[in-house]
Amino acid sequence: MPALIYCVPGYVPAVPNSPRWGEAGGYAATEAWLAALPLPDALWRSAVLFQARRLGDLVAARYADFAFLARGLALVGADDPAAVNPVRAELAAAENAWDAMLETIFRTCDADDLEAARPEVPHYSLASNVAGVLHHALAVSLAVDRGAAVPDAARVFHTSLLVQAAVLRERGLADAPSSYYAKKEQPRAVTLFRPIPGWKEEWATPTVRRLAEGVYANPRGGLAPALAKALQTAGCGVGWVMRFLAEPRQGVNLHPSLWVVSKLAGRPAFDYRPPKGVPVTPAAASAPSPAPKTHSRPVSGRRLPF
Repeated sequence: MPALIYCVPGYVPAVPNSPRWGEAGGYAATEAWLAALPLPDALWRSAVLFQARRLGDLVAARYADFAFLARGLALVGADDPAAVNPVRAELAAAENAWDAMLETIFRTCDADDLEAARPEVPHYSLASNVAGVLHHALAVSLAVDRGAAVPDAARVFHTSLLVQAAVLRERGLADAPSSYYAKKEQPRAVTLFRPIPGWKEEWATPTVRRLAEGVYANPRGGLAPALAKALQTAGCGVGWVMRFLAEPRQGVNLHPSLWVVSKLAGRPAFDYRPPKGVPVTPAAASAPSPAPKTHSRPVSGRRLPF
């Protein structure tokens, strides 16, 4: 099955002072990095929630039977507790249930090839991680300030790493390279939300602004390559920006909150739009849903490969 998530490419520079993933510190180090990111709060929240938003294709294509994942995705960025909290609790319960099932399989199955013996393992594991990303993204959506959001933001980043690494393995990369590339990708993704050093207002010609407004209104409408060409014509000297906009498969990484899009369109950096055609009222989950626990990872901390 082809991958549905594309990494932000290596030609996009990483945000300065990015963490060396895997070093001592774990979540604490990630929290410290996120708290210190040099971004205005609106762009900071967009950069965090971006990690959850781009799971949309993955959810839609592979987990249509888990409707509450789509409901969670539709509410990422919403700040209405009455709408968000029931779905957030539903996601947390399902994540815990899948984790419990995986822990049971891990303890009781002695097969050398676990996935061959229990083919449901990748399904449970990926669904659990997607639910985890969305659960913590909804907590970030409701947080009153950056300080309150940082712990959940760190969970969003770490759990989305697992999803990214799984998709890269699906493309044929071995475990170690897939984890390496996924870890290197996240600081590049944050760059997309930072003001671009050396940006010149003269590059924002009427044509550029018109096309940027089109990309802002419909990021996957096919106008990004034309915007890249218009920027080139205007004399834009930031090559990676034009290359990123011109690359069709990067459409999954386009969002109205990207700095170059919102800046050129003259629109707000953060823009939550009510979902279209996605029911957000909680319904019975397709996986067992015990009462949410106080944590969202297995007690042992062990996770199975996808």
